[in-house]
This record gives sequence, structure tokens and C-alpha cells, in this order.
Amino acid sequence: MFKEVTYGMVGGDLKALIGECHRKALGLDPRAKLVCGCFSAIDELNDECAEAYHVDKSRVYYDAEEMAKAEAGKIDFVSICTPNFVHYSVAKTFLEHGINVVCEKPLTLKVEEAEELARIAKEKNLVFAVDYCYSGYVMCKVMKQMIERGDIGEIISVNADYMEGCFLNLLSEKEQINARIWRTDPKYSGISNTCADDGCAEMLKKLDENGIKTAVLSNKPDEFVGKILKKVYPEHTFAEAWGKKPEYKIKPDGEALLAILEKQGVSKEECIYIGDSDVDVYTAQNAGVKMAGVEWGFR
Repeated sequence: MFKEVTYGMVGGDLKALIGECHRKALGLDPRAKLVCGCFSAIDELNDECAEAYHVDKSRVYYDAEEMAKAEAGKIDFVSICTPNFVHYSVAKTFLEHGINVVCEKPLTLKVEEAEELARIAKEKNLVFAVDYCYSGYVMCKVMKQMIERGDIGEIISVNADYMEGCFLNLLSEKEQINARIWRTDPKYSGISNTCADDGCAEMLKKLDENGIKTAVLSNKPDEFVGKILKKVYPEHTFAEAWGKKPEYKIKPDGEALLAILEKQGVSKEECIYIGDSDVDVYTAQNAGVKMAGVEWGFR
């Protein structure tokens, strides 16, 4: 008979992104059982998650260090699903109490912190794992084999996209969603955080200096567009920033683009429409304006 493997979780409440991923992945192995947790710094969310996963109330904690002390020698490992900037302190606490650790990526914000954790784990002979799950994808394994065989020749550039449309909600007025905006701040997410549209801020600054108007036309909800632009390009002012409006057809229809030009007193001949998809190509054609396509965007 297989031995049951018990684990606890720090972070990862029901409203978090990665906690559910860890629980589902662990749930694929019938030996794994979630028995304790400190799921959130917010008591209500902590209790809600514990109840949903039938965690005994006596093993629900409101402080990670308290959990590590109480569960030392009882659980087989802890799964860390907190925001990035908390990984180091939580991992160190559990390692120091002799508990194996599985930590969400990135491990820490600094190399020195990661090296310290590795040293502690080695000294205590503990498992210390980071779940780089994408390395297990069949697609990645096939790509690795193709590169090793030289099937695609010498690689001189790699272009990868990881689309996260769900982060539109980060700009919601709801407090609990706003709390997750740490993902866009390198102080909390780390310097390896991805950035949007490399070079665009510099380009917009140059256009400003030359007195050239800029506008945005998106099919995203209108209430989000302005907020997103203020967050991503806080130093630039767009003449217009339009999302999906009920009075206009969405792209690739050209009527909203023409309405923007009319409002700004700009002729079609004076406009160049920049886009990153086939929808943008057709939008420019339907509006009768010049179009420039870019390779670094959505498609």
C-alpha cells in the first residue's frame, strides 16, 4: 500500500492564481493530502480556503512561522504559493524547522537569497524544489531535441509570448484584486518581471518631442483602456484612448478609427495606423489609412 504524503500550503487562497494550480497538480497523485495551511494574510480568505479543502481548524494558521513550528515533524513538505517577495522568508523558515520545501517560481528576488536557501537545505539534507513546470511540457522536450539535432540550424534569436489577458482585472476598483498588482512592480515581483512592448516608451517620448499626436484604439472594454495606459505609460498623454464603445462597431471595422481622426482634426492622409495583428491590417484598410505592422506584439 502506498504511503500517504501530507503537505501544507502557504499562500494560494481561493482568489489567488497559483495555489489552485499547485493543489490540482498534487491532486493527480492520490497519495498527496493537504492537511494544514496559512493560505492568506487576510483571515477571511484563509478560513475560506481551509474550509473549501476540509482542513481541520486546528491546523489553520495565521502566521507562516507559527505554522512551521507547529507542523515540524508532522508534514512531509510545504508548498509555497505566496507573492514572489515572500518566497525567501517563508522558505527559510520552513527549512530551518526541518521541513521539505516546494516553492513556486521565481525562487527568490536575489541570487544571494537563493544560495542561502540552497545551503540550508543541503546542511539539513532536505528536499528543496522549484516547480519549473514548463520544462515538463512535451512541446518543450521536442523543441530541445530539435535544437540538439540541429534540425532548425543555428539559433540567433528567441521570441516567446505569454499572454495574460486575466491581468486586466488588476486595475479593478475592487480592493482584493488591486492587492495583486504586485505582479507589475519589480520591488515585489523581482527584476525578471516581463515588460510590455520594449522600446514603446522611448518611441512615444520621441513622438511627443516632435509634436506628433498619438491615440489608441482597442477592442478591450473601454473602461479598462485608459487605466491600463496610465499604468504602463504613466508619462505619456494620448490624444484619445478608446476601447469598445457601444456606438461604434469594433475592429476590423474602421468607423471608430475614422471617428478618432475626425475628433482630432486629422485627415486620413496624415494618419499612420500601427498594429500587430491581421485585425489591425483590415482595420487600416477599411478606414483607408496607411498601416505599419510590428512583429513584437500579439500576433
